[in-house]
Amino acid sequence: MNWQEQFDLYRVITHKDSEAFGRLYDRYIDRIYRFILGKVAAEDDARDIANDIFVKCWQYLTDSENVPVVNLNAFLYKMARNRIIDFYRRKKDLRLDDWEELPQIPDSAFDKMIENLGDRESIRKALSGLRPEYRDIIIMRYLDDLSFSDIASASGKSLVNVRVLAHRAMGALRKIFHGRI
Repeated sequence: MNWQEQFDLYRVITHKDSEAFGRLYDRYIDRIYRFILGKVAAEDDARDIANDIFVKCWQYLTDSENVPVVNLNAFLYKMARNRIIDFYRRKKDLRLDDWEELPQIPDSAFDKMIENLGDRESIRKALSGLRPEYRDIIIMRYLDDLSFSDIASASGKSLVNVRVLAHRAMGALRKIFHGRI
């Protein structure tokens, strides 16, 4: 977290500063929405879940009885993962991997992987063929540029486990991608 984000988080927690929360919202909404959209596929559902996450985040941060949030990035991803699980629990007839096609992700998000793997549509198809756990790791690490420690905090896994999963996920992605050429 940079100093501005730390200051904004402090202002929200100590003074219930809605303007500071607005800056935090602006900083994180796109990446959280993209992460959710990769899981639920429907834009309206993703938008509703993202909004719900930020409402609950505000409530949590401004409640003085809660444990202070040190890493907002990891906190938001953890909330997103939990909310997605709740979403699918309510829709028991669906599973996380039942959607047919990966939704459109902004061009800039794929730049790093395209350099190594190829065209965008092939990468989208390859990602859709991964296990959800691998897809999560790739999205958080390589598309959203989260650190391994942030991913560990968000996923509840150890740092070593996250590093191993990221390595395996990229290997699986390369295998799927190269198998389609």
